[in-house]
Amino acid sequence: MLHKFSLIKTQSKIISITLLFVVCILLVLKHFSLHKNDNFGAVSTAEQWQQPSILNEQYPQLISKHTWNFEFNEIEKILKRLEIDSNHDLVINFDTTDQLNLVIFELKSELTDEQWQRVDFLMQKSLGGRNGKVFYGLVNAYYFYQKEYFSYLKAVNHSTAIEKLALLKSGEVKQFNMQSKYFGIDAAIKLFSRDNTTTNYLNSRRIVNMERGLSNTEKKKILLQLSDNYKKTVSQW
Repeated sequence: MLHKFSLIKTQSKIISITLLFVVCILLVLKHFSLHKNDNFGAVSTAEQWQQPSILNEQYPQLISKHTWNFEFNEIEKILKRLEIDSNHDLVINFDTTDQLNLVIFELKSELTDEQWQRVDFLMQKSLGGRNGKVFYGLVNAYYFYQKEYFSYLKAVNHSTAIEKLALLKSGEVKQFNMQSKYFGIDAAIKLFSRDNTTTNYLNSRRIVNMERGLSNTEKKKILLQLSDNYKKTVSQW
């Protein structure tokens, strides 16, 4: 009886060891399979936003920088830094332009109409319908405003000395009209008043230095006055 019991016990150990060996093999194979998977190391889908199924027909492709040319996860981090007032409305001021620049940088390349719709939808989802729509409008306007403004700067830089002086003298009005066209007068003032003050100050200095009808003494006097006025303005910010 003892011999029979010992044999059963030995067989049980062999079976246990065999099962353990099989489990180890399966775990090793699974490990290699995960490493070969293209999604290995990616963020868990549980941590990613999933679009509602009703949108799958209109937007069959999932959000990805590979398919949509922008990474909205990075944009969403920027949106969280926007200022909201006590009435839960988006605050629009000179700080907003910094956030707009960051968002435009993330968008990077030219966007199709469908991609702009995607940005609009995701911003409304992130900020809420009202604020999302407002901020999307600012982003879209800023995107096209920058394109026109950079074209204007390029024209100034490639102009002759006489042309450049004329362009700089009309630059203050030209720039504000451009801003008002894209954002409206009220929003343009809120967004660009401080930047415009600095830009206009620097351009005024360039104009003075380029003026041939002024003596060096006259130029120094005007430049000093411009500097004093600029410092006073900045001190009130």
